[in-house]
Amino acid sequence: IWKRVRMAGARFRSLVGWNEVRSARFEATDRGDAMEFQGAGWGHGVGLCQEGARKMAQDGADAESILRYYFHGVEIWRLPR
Repeated sequence: IWKRVRMAGARFRSLVGWNEVRSARFEATDRGDAMEFQGAGWGHGVGLCQEGARKMAQDGADAESILRYYFHGVEIWRLPR
């Protein structure tokens, strides 16, 4: 028996895992004994999860740490003003 629950896509992704459902843009269909999820995108395709980066920032990570987490091996430079 399925219980009908309505929630934001980002909330659902946080519950099942950010890498399991890679976009908040999806539809779910009840197939009787299973649920089918069909996605419509993977963000902007650059490899940074906005919700994940936001959570890291809320937990105290600075911008440089967040960028290094998502983009391994990058060099970060400060430009002169």
